[in-house]
Amino acid sequence: MKVRVGDQAEQPLDQGAQDLLSFNYQLGFLPYPEAGGSLSIATGRKYGIYQLEVLGDEEIVVPAGTLRTLHLRAPGVNTTELWLAYEYLMLPVKIRHVDKKGDSLVQVATKIEVSPN
Repeated sequence: MKVRVGDQAEQPLDQGAQDLLSFNYQLGFLPYPEAGGSLSIATGRKYGIYQLEVLGDEEIVVPAGTLRTLHLRAPGVNTTELWLAYEYLMLPVKIRHVDKKGDSLVQVATKIEVSPN
């Protein structure tokens, strides 16, 4: 339950801490993602607490279809926006990341398959 980023001193991890890639998929497991909140996230450069802003419900169109989503933003030097699909267990179906230079990367769901239980 500790993390070391680069040559910095070891730090204790908060309960529920995530890495930068997994946090996108953990949001659906939050008790109330529609309330926003904060998450402890380790990136390749630092370990810190990121606030989640709720931007509201949106219907979006992606190659996987038209979906009702919860739109969230994790602001900062690099900003990440996520659209979580209500019909698919709050999985992210669109992710937009804007870096400090203003360059953006957008990922969208092209196909969603659900296996029977």
